[in-house]
Amino acid sequence: MRGKLLKKFSVIFANGELSRLELITVLRKLGTEYRIESHEDSFCILEANDLVKTAKYLGGSFKIGEVVAEAQDENLFIGKLHATKMLEWLDEKASWGLSLYGINNNLDPDFVQDVQSVVGKKVRDAGARKAKKVLPDITSVNEGIRELSSGIVAEKNVIDVQLLKSKDSLFLALTIAAIPSASFQERDLKRPYQNTTISLSPRIARMLVNMTMLNEGQ
Repeated sequence: MRGKLLKKFSVIFANGELSRLELITVLRKLGTEYRIESHEDSFCILEANDLVKTAKYLGGSFKIGEVVAEAQDENLFIGKLHATKMLEWLDEKASWGLSLYGINNNLDPDFVQDVQSVVGKKVRDAGARKAKKVLPDITSVNEGIRELSSGIVAEKNVIDVQLLKSKDSLFLALTIAAIPSASFQERDLKRPYQNTTISLSPRIARMLVNMTMLNEGQ
């Protein structure tokens, strides 16, 4: 780290450790200063000055969020959340949803409900008096997630609020970049020949190419 890193971000992974290694490779290739604070199978928390430009290069991540609140204790977290200014003016009929990561780290359902209540009030206070709450469309207990897919967030312009629990800390982040799977799926379906026994998915291929550190055209 050469300078002060001003912001904290969450990155939601598609392929666990391979996604983390790809992220590190891309950050180094772009010359981005960073420090990874913690990581789980489905996400990592890191400090950097900016991550938005990183999104378009990644094959193994779904979302990037900017952390707006964090604490180790649930009560302290709720207090910080009340005091956090996290949303500016919103359209009266804005849509929002809460994505959960790290639910295998004993994320208490009552605590989740408290977070939803605080976030819902902040959405209304920001002008979205007729706000629509969008429910998670992906649940994977094994991966510890219950989330709004990146496709829904990007295509329907949903305000995606991430609640993340690592082994020792809680984080709330607002999604600032969603990386849908649609473009990867389209490339997969347009292959001239389909045979999964001899080919990689476009997402995995992108990750592996990124990890070679090759530049475009090489």
